[in-house]
Amino acid sequence: MQQNVNPNVELEPNPEEASWIREQWTLQKFAWINKEIPGLTNPSRRRLREITQPLLRVCKIMDESRLDEVTDYIQYLQLMKSDEEGDSTEAEIIRIIFDLGKTMPGQKLNFPSAEVTQNLNRDKPEKDKYKQRYVTACVKRMGFTPTRCHGGKYGFRYDEQLVSKLMQKYSIGGCEDEEG
Repeated sequence: MQQNVNPNVELEPNPEEASWIREQWTLQKFAWINKEIPGLTNPSRRRLREITQPLLRVCKIMDESRLDEVTDYIQYLQLMKSDEEGDSTEAEIIRIIFDLGKTMPGQKLNFPSAEVTQNLNRDKPEKDKYKQRYVTACVKRMGFTPTRCHGGKYGFRYDEQLVSKLMQKYSIGGCEDEEG
């Protein structure tokens, strides 16, 4: 695809034109809101699905020949979203919890939130370090059960099934092969 050399494409949209377009989209939405469109599959999930479903519907109605192109782009967006989740703080925390679980295989393990925070902050400059309160809130939000660890420290109960489920969610694979 060639680059557009017309500088007018970079101009801010005219509010009057934008309102006309918005009205047309609204009318289109209401005209098709409850109609089933056969053969329409959206590969995305959650919020991305909510955003892209109208686009797919309009594409199917107006120019079905471009439907594969739009679907491919939506799949690309979904993949990018998954990659971002895999690089998130939550994904780092899950990797750390997984590694802590490997240190005591077959035993019931409680891990202190301070240890997770310490591992998460390793090799980070002081300004980028996470506070233990934030890390504790993230771990709790992921579904781990709060408990007291050895020495009375605040921590969480290690749940192998939950760790496995979260590793899938954040696309973390091959942690067994990583050196940590």
